[in-house]
Amino acid sequence: MALYRVDLKSGAATGIGQIGNGSADLTSLTIGPQLPPSEPPPPPAEPKLEALSVSPKRFAAVRGGPTLRATGSTVAAPRGTTVSYSISAPATVAFAVEHKTVGREVGKVCKRETKDNRSKKPCPLWQLVPRSDFTDRGIAGSNPFSYNGRIRSKVLTPRSRPLASGSYRLLAQLGGTTLVASLKIVPAIPGSPR
Repeated sequence: MALYRVDLKSGAATGIGQIGNGSADLTSLTIGPQLPPSEPPPPPAEPKLEALSVSPKRFAAVRGGPTLRATGSTVAAPRGTTVSYSISAPATVAFAVEHKTVGREVGKVCKRETKDNRSKKPCPLWQLVPRSDFTDRGIAGSNPFSYNGRIRSKVLTPRSRPLASGSYRLLAQLGGTTLVASLKIVPAIPGSPR
């Protein structure tokens, strides 16, 4: 039996030997370089938090109900607001609310006012509102949802209460990125919708 080497580009065949009767006669045989192993596909890119906004920034908290309403729903003005964030890939974004208070400047740090630092220069101090954290599962692109301005009343309970009037900021976090949007809770207009 004749053995041939075929050039895959030109289609030319070259005889390289014979096999038969339990023996082989090879006149020419070339071993080409070993092809490198194929590289595995690159891992998917980590989702990134790209934008965060709140509109309107001034609003009254909704009187009752959960912290959030269904994604894409709206809240009758002037209660509640719409939060919108953008991510590069589907992911769960963590949120929390901080309340603006007045602290005292100690060195270059703003700290909570105490009896010892009461005479120091006042400064804005942001403090995390207990039980204000929540999460939202988003898709790649823009993700709006309605925020009612309410927080959980107690741990492990579905009940909630409205935030008191004042200045706040909403923090959104994904991976190592944190974005901040300011907001202000104002008293509700008498007779306004819930």
